[in-house]
Amino acid sequence: MVFDHLLTGLNKINFKRRLLSILLVLIIFYLDLHLPAKVFAYFIIGLALLALIFDLIRRKNGGAFLKRVINMYPSETYENDKFLSDITVFLFSTTILFFVFPKTIFLISIIIYILADNCGHILGVLIHKGKLFWNKDKTILGAIGNVLGVLISLTIISQALGVKLDIIPIAIISLAVIIIDSINAPDNILMPWVISIILLFSIN
Repeated sequence: MVFDHLLTGLNKINFKRRLLSILLVLIIFYLDLHLPAKVFAYFIIGLALLALIFDLIRRKNGGAFLKRVINMYPSETYENDKFLSDITVFLFSTTILFFVFPKTIFLISIIIYILADNCGHILGVLIHKGKLFWNKDKTILGAIGNVLGVLISLTIISQALGVKLDIIPIAIISLAVIIIDSINAPDNILMPWVISIILLFSIN
């Protein structure tokens, strides 16, 4: 019974999409650490524009080769009715985030977002138990996954950036992540921005 439940959960998770999104953010994280700010700005703007071009091609039913390239990053069914894909929205939002906030805050926010969101999704789908009272589609285990993702992110951040947060900012960020992830909001926009604002008042 438990095995069947886990198998059903595994079939619901788009692992390729999840892994590619994590890889993309890790590449952004690495390049921002090592490239001059001006060069990275060109890179992140170019990446967002490339995603937009791919969306336009997808809408116009571009050639077979381009369609294969675009489909390397699998879309979700609900994206078929949207003009912009989730990845395009995320990249444009991330580009603005880069110009608004200091480098350290930008890096921390995108790492926390991508790991907290994916850990929460995977754990919540695999073990769909303990539904949240304000959203029956979300679970307590998904919220635990969110917190686990935050803690993993902070471990990476402490090693890569030498930044350590106090327990209160960690608790506030974890609570914000759980709330945003559980209210069916556009978390690829909202979560990095809310985390960045919290960090702005938490990092000296």
